[in-house]
Amino acid sequence: MGVIDDMKLFMEPRSVAIIGASRSTSNDGFFNSLECLRELQYPGGIYPINPSTDEILGLTAYPSVTQAPDGIDLAMITVPRHAVLPAVRECLEKGIRAMIVVTQGFADADETGKALQDELLRVTRAAGARVLGPNTMGVFNAYSRFSSAFVSLVKPDRKLPSGFIGQSGFATYLGLLTRPLGVPWIGAKGIDVGNACDVDQADALEYLAADPETKVIALHLEGVKDGRRFVEVASRASRVKPVLAVKVGTTECGARAVASHTGSIVGQDQVYDAVMRQAGIIRVADLEELEDLTKAFATLPPLKGKRIAVLTPVGGLGVMAADACGYHGLEMASFTPATMERLTALFPEWMSFGNPLDVWPAAFSVSYPQVFHMMGEAVLEDPNVDGVMCVVYSALIGYSFFEPLEEINDLVSRYNKPITAYVYGPRCQDGASKLEEPGKIAAYPSPVRAVRALGALWKYQLLQQRSVISNQLSAISF
Repeated sequence: MGVIDDMKLFMEPRSVAIIGASRSTSNDGFFNSLECLRELQYPGGIYPINPSTDEILGLTAYPSVTQAPDGIDLAMITVPRHAVLPAVRECLEKGIRAMIVVTQGFADADETGKALQDELLRVTRAAGARVLGPNTMGVFNAYSRFSSAFVSLVKPDRKLPSGFIGQSGFATYLGLLTRPLGVPWIGAKGIDVGNACDVDQADALEYLAADPETKVIALHLEGVKDGRRFVEVASRASRVKPVLAVKVGTTECGARAVASHTGSIVGQDQVYDAVMRQAGIIRVADLEELEDLTKAFATLPPLKGKRIAVLTPVGGLGVMAADACGYHGLEMASFTPATMERLTALFPEWMSFGNPLDVWPAAFSVSYPQVFHMMGEAVLEDPNVDGVMCVVYSALIGYSFFEPLEEINDLVSRYNKPITAYVYGPRCQDGASKLEEPGKIAAYPSPVRAVRALGALWKYQLLQQRSVISNQLSAISF
């Protein structure tokens, strides 16, 4: 089997054996992976392995995986480290070729653990099997309702068509499960490579790049085992969908912390920076930016140019957005004469206007939502405008006449240009949720973050253009 078929055993298993399944549940104050899997309503076969009982949570338990039914796709191994290798050998005897080793204490711990990890890799490779981990919480797939995590996951209203690759526990992935504004999305697929003794970031990238349910890939990087293969796979992946990465362990303190919990060799930050540029990866500063941009790429259409229009009820916030455009490689759009004529008819005679558009003064004779909608139509139909950022005040109950939420959603449904929104005010959470409900706009808690999202779309467009030019040049014979 190839890498993608191998990864499907981890991400889309038809059945799973849980070796070391516990009888203790959250009611007893314990984490329990079997309980969490049942909560997700996983439809496949589940086979708890525990020699101390014959039943766990209503399921038949088996004393050994060798005594479980045949045809098991995946084994989750949660036993103490001294018992991992015997469990792995039983899995191989049973014909199981994919194993998630949750257990810690391998290369992330001491020399004994490193030796055990080396032996784990030797044994599984000799049998043609694959191992994820050790020291991992494994995988999550919202589409197949499968998770190897032993903590209960948020059950969101929406699945964000994104894939996340982490390296030190699912905590990094859990950061993508909630949003500071808008609909509570969840990243649809997550892979924690842990110590990456076998399955690594390149394997996970290759799977997600080929996955039709994934529109954007987000990476949390500590260290990379095989740099050459990582660059090759990431370069191919970034040509078909955006790949974002936050690199940690960039300082001396951070590097020591990484080495202590995954045993990774971090490397020089400048080298990683160059490698990511070479591979077409968009590097981000922190998890906040990773969340923001993942949401943008998962929900918005491409930004085909860098000219942005800003609609705002407050002039000062428009200026802030204009500054952000300059910082993130965008331009404030210059409207065509036809658009200026349409807008002139909406403003009072004494009002001079430009971009950003201060909408409020035009709302004296027409309701604010209505005039916002008319201005939005004008700028979105302007060929000089590639994208729009809206500033939206979500008011107290009784002031909904000031909220153009339905009007913005109508514009989003009619025009194939990316629109982001900064939503503020006493009901900003409700306002953002209403905007994001159709799944075609991204709302943010600051104008700078709303513009930054558009800037990332443009950056990816430039990367795609450079990739096309590079491919054309390489095809020319000299």
